[in-house]
Amino acid sequence: MELDYDACYQAISDGKSVRALARELGMDASWLRERLQATPPLTLRYKRALRDGADALVDEVQEIAELVMERPEFSSAYRVALDGKRWIASKRNPADYGDRLDVHAQVEAVPPEQLLARIRALEAELGLPSMAGSLPVPSSIDIDPPGNTHIAPSLPPAWDADSIGAPDEPAGRAEE
Repeated sequence: MELDYDACYQAISDGKSVRALARELGMDASWLRERLQATPPLTLRYKRALRDGADALVDEVQEIAELVMERPEFSSAYRVALDGKRWIASKRNPADYGDRLDVHAQVEAVPPEQLLARIRALEAELGLPSMAGSLPVPSSIDIDPPGNTHIAPSLPPAWDADSIGAPDEPAGRAEE
């Protein structure tokens, strides 16, 4: 039996699950899923069909929500159907229907001297008085995996590096 790929992708685009499609065709679902993704171009078509199927499921969610208005006594059953379809849509097309926002940022570490030079240039360009000389310059930048950046400022000269980080002893304390 020859597999009609176009019909399979269309059924998935219409919101049908691969398992339901395999059952209709009398095939094993895992074999069908494997065949639908056998080559890179087929994998692209499969993924596109899944995304389109998510849109079809969202359309069904809207239809079910309208049914709730007509038959509120079945609202619990409708809620289960809605939640299931929304969940499936979020897995098939997480970019549009997923629960999480995926935020990526790429940060380039710039040496403090370059930052100060850029601040001075902007101050001059905007005609502002220079404040860059009064800004503290970090002595090092520690980067922790997976990309968290913590700036470790240099200690002011009044602090004793050998102590636990406390400033000079306050006046009036008795020496031991």
